[in-house]
Amino acid sequence: MAAFTRRALGMARALREDMRKALLVLLCLGCSSTENLGASIERVDMICSEAASATIDGIPAYEYCGNFDVWSNNGVDTKSTSGGAGWIRTETNYGYQCAELALRYLHFRDGITTVWKGISYADEMCATHPAGVSVVLTPAHGDLMVFGAGSCGADSVAGHVAVVDTVNASTIDVVQQHPAGKVTWNTACASCFLRADPPPPDAGVDAAVDAASDAAVARDASAVEDAAGGVEAGADSGVTPPPTSNGCSITSAHTGSKGAWFALALAGLAIGRRRRCKCQSSSRCCRCKNHR
Repeated sequence: MAAFTRRALGMARALREDMRKALLVLLCLGCSSTENLGASIERVDMICSEAASATIDGIPAYEYCGNFDVWSNNGVDTKSTSGGAGWIRTETNYGYQCAELALRYLHFRDGITTVWKGISYADEMCATHPAGVSVVLTPAHGDLMVFGAGSCGADSVAGHVAVVDTVNASTIDVVQQHPAGKVTWNTACASCFLRADPPPPDAGVDAAVDAASDAAVARDASAVEDAAGGVEAGADSGVTPPPTSNGCSITSAHTGSKGAWFALALAGLAIGRRRRCKCQSSSRCCRCKNHR
């Protein structure tokens, strides 16, 4: 009976993992990377008071209008100085450069730092990028398209970077700055594509799933114990296991108790499965097999 109970508990733990995965899927339903990210009712450029040339996922691209710092608190509103708590600097000294939009976008959409150490130009982003960013071979919406120096008209020293909007058969529609707007480039113009890595599982979600699945396993374990008691009660009330030829004990027998088998079903066991021992000739041990 102990071996039978251990097998049932093993199946219950497997069910727990399946339930955990299903709960995570349900918790993630409705997530979308194309929603406006903390956008104001009106986009506010507090630097040059200009209208956005284009937007991607609610984040505006502004035309270059001079050299200055750029700060933002939501990816949408911008100032040349910090507005206080929550404001992040996305460009130092050079205004609405192409890289400023790329860094602002990745920070407020994916939480990537705006400080990319060790680089001075967009051309260097493929080789040097912060933790949480990876080079990918197949572009998708939200990736960064990096141009090498001089590639397809990019600056001969700095190169260029833009945010991927739509991927076509041989071209890519991007949103960019300096110059600002929505532009179509040949896919071959890219030196690489950069993508923010998926975020780690939420600790709070994990805790909630663990608590729910632990409770389910506890209920399943209780059901198995109740079922085991029902089998033993059935044996005591006259359900006699078939005899063996060499004295081997039989660990479980089929019982007609509907309540016991219902409990076993809750633990993930098949209803009506009977276990039977088949003794090996001249052996003192039994080998149990499952029979439907």
